[in-house]
Parts: sequence; C-alpha cells; structure tokens
Amino acid sequence: MSFTTIERQAPVRIYRSKLFVPGSKTAFFEKAAAGAADCVCLDLEDAVAPADKDKARDNVVAALNEVDWRGKIVTVRINGLDTGWCYRDVIALVEKGGETLDAIMIPKVANAKDVYAIDWLVTQCSAAAGRKKKIGIEVIIESVLGLKNIDEIAASSKRMETLHFGAADYAASQGMRTTNIGGGNADYVMLTDKDDAGRRERHWNDLWHYPLFRLVQAARAHGLVAIDGPFGDYQDPDGFRAQANRTAILGCEGKWAIHPSQVELCNAIFTPPQKEFERAQAILASMKDAHSTGSGAASLGGVLIDAASIRQAEVIVKQMEMIRAKSGGVSARKMPPPVDCAAFLPGFTFADCYGIAIPPGMDAVAVAHRSLSSLPGWAATLLDLRNKIVGPMGLKVAALREFPIVSQTPEIVCLGFDDRHLAFRIIVTAGPGKTAANQATLTTIVRTHNFAGRLYLFLIMPFHILIARQALANALHPVRAP
Repeated sequence: MSFTTIERQAPVRIYRSKLFVPGSKTAFFEKAAAGAADCVCLDLEDAVAPADKDKARDNVVAALNEVDWRGKIVTVRINGLDTGWCYRDVIALVEKGGETLDAIMIPKVANAKDVYAIDWLVTQCSAAAGRKKKIGIEVIIESVLGLKNIDEIAASSKRMETLHFGAADYAASQGMRTTNIGGGNADYVMLTDKDDAGRRERHWNDLWHYPLFRLVQAARAHGLVAIDGPFGDYQDPDGFRAQANRTAILGCEGKWAIHPSQVELCNAIFTPPQKEFERAQAILASMKDAHSTGSGAASLGGVLIDAASIRQAEVIVKQMEMIRAKSGGVSARKMPPPVDCAAFLPGFTFADCYGIAIPPGMDAVAVAHRSLSSLPGWAATLLDLRNKIVGPMGLKVAALREFPIVSQTPEIVCLGFDDRHLAFRIIVTAGPGKTAANQATLTTIVRTHNFAGRLYLFLIMPFHILIARQALANALHPVRAP
C-alpha cells in the first residue's frame, strides 16, 4: 500500500437518488420532501426561465426555512458564474436560507478558479450570517474544458463534496452528434467480422464511458463522491436502468432523477445488492475471527482476504446501515417488516408506477400466500373494498351479461409485500368449487408508495378483474366462428 493515502472529504451520506425540482414550481416542494429521494436539488438554473429567476430564488429561500425536508440532503443549483444571477443566488441562500442547506451546486465549472470564487463568497456570507453548519460545494462537469481540468477542480476547495456529470452540455461542448441525454446512439457502433454466412452484427458503444470513467477516477482520487447526471427520456425505464447500472459499476454512488418516476429506479440500482452485503459481512467476520486468533490474514471460501477487500466491505456495510436507518422512517409509520416480493414471486417483473405482469409458468400452489390481516391498514382496507364492491360492479358491464355463470365475487390474495410494493393475485371463479377448469387468475404488482400506485388500486384494478372474468368466460363459452 502506498504511503500516500486518500482521505474521504465528502460527508458519509446516502446519495442514491438526487431529485431536481424547479425553483419556480413551489407546488412540487412538499411532494419532493415527502418522496423517496435521498437528496433534493432545488434548481435555479436550467429549469427556470430568465423572467422567473428572482422569484424562484425567493421561493427557494422560503422553502429552505419553511418546508420540513424530513432529513433529506438539500442542495441548490445556482446560476452559472457567467450570469448576473450567480452572486445574488449565493448571498441569498447563505445569508437568508437558514441552516437547512447542505450544499451549493455550481454548474458548468471549467477550472479551479470557478470553484474558488464561489468558495470565497460562501465563506464571507457564512461568517456574516453566523452560520453553524458548513455548506458544501457540488460541481457539474459539463464541458471538455471542465473534464480536462477535473483533477484541479476536485482539489480546489475543502468544501468540495461531489462531482456530477452533465451529459447534454458536455455533448454540445465536444460537438457530439447526439441529442439523446444520457442514452445511446444507433450510429455509434462497431461491426463484427463476417460469420460463415457473411452476416455482421452491430454492437452499440457507450458514448459516455470515457467522461464518466474519468469523473469517477478524479472523484475517488480526491476523496469525493461521483454522481451520474440526467437520463433525459423519463418514459424509458429500461434505458435508465441500463445507464445507471453501468455507472454504478464504474463507481458512481447515485444518479439524478429529473422526474419522480426515476427516484425509485435510482434507489434500487444504487443500493448494494443483498449478495454483496452478505459477502461484505462475511469478509469482516472472517477478518475479526482471524485477528482474535492472532492471525494477520484470513480467507473466505478459499479466497484470501486482503486489505482492499476489507475496506470495500466496510464501505458496503456502512452504506447498508445508513439505508436501513433511513428506511426506519417507514417502519415508524406502522408498516410491516420488509419482505422481498421476489421471494414470493419467482421470475416476477416489477411494473413501473402501475401496471400488470403475469409471470410465466407460475404455480399457484407453490406461492407463499399471506393473509390480509398482515398488510398495512390502508392496503388491507382497499383490498377488502375490492372484494365487496368491484365484484358486483363487474356484473353491470354489458360485455359480461351473456355469461351469468361468472357471478362470484373475485377473491384477492396477497402474495407478498414490502414497504413500497404490493403483490397480489385476483382469482375469478365460475360456479361451485374451485378447480383449475373453472378459475381464471391474474397476478399483479403495484408500487404503493406513490400516487400512481394507489390510483391503480382504486381505478384500474376493476378493469384487470374484468379481464380475468372475460378470459374465464371465453374459456367456458368459446366463441365459434360462423
């Protein structure tokens, strides 16, 4: 190990998801505070029109003083140093924003002097206001000049905490022929050699690999945290997952969410996998046992554990402890202990926001059922209402009147739940008894922590019940071609 060590400069926090909220949209402040994001960034820059800059600044200052941010990291992206709003943003935030503000985000940083200017102003204003809490600095690298000078930027201030990548402005700075923020480009490909039949495969390359790799490298070398920037198409969760997984593997600790639907994706991807956490615990336990016997080395599964493995294990365990401590807020609201829905539903795909998924080849007998009494109170009530109300309502649908045999109230069985998901099966039965021949089932999972998920339970589930009824009716009474 080198005599020169790297000390972490950034505070130990959870940075998985950073939700951006326009400073001009005050209606979103409380929603962001109540949401699942680890960090909320109130935006005074790109998301605010020039005519609204001054009003947005006042809105953000008021929000810092009045909104209950529920222990979240709260940062503000100020306007760039090349604008007339920058210095006024800093003065207002530091002198009037109270003690809530954790960090100021500087956009379009090109060199260390940009950071020094904001550091100097923050320090002066903090002294004048008598602030107790140190305000950190976050930097967005979004130009070729910024990337070229990234090491001097990372070392420019003791207030530095995080480095972020801004794909859109970086692409413009480099003259890249793409308008896809954070995503791929169909023309940025490699061709394989021809196979025996003369065919060649096209393989997409990652446009953003080098700048992100370089950003993570600089962040780690200076004890900072690397955060991936925006993914523009918030209606493409699969594309978001692919990009976020790549940056998580590179070493980023979180990612921006430019839409609330991306927050849960961030939290899931940047939470250490359970297998990694368990292995990290096992590594630390093995080393503890080795030390207790006077040995300076340890092994796990026939693999030698070195100092680097121990440091990585300590980071993973610390992250999980913080994440679990944060989720304790959910437990305090009388939610049940976390349960892994995937354990109840093998091969199940979580639907985004709301929706339906039917796992192939699911065996109803093999599924571990749970009683409604073990559900959160509101969820149990909703499902009970569905049993009592939706069934009779379904009989009024004209399309099903010709099939009076499908008359029993649908049964809704809980399959599994955790603090943010609810998985259940709708079972429609025709006639007496319950056999495979006279039942239709539909398995559904919803995200219960957001509005869309709860809207599903109230409005969309009846249609899924009707789908199950229609499927059963069609099976019992097949329509014959004339």
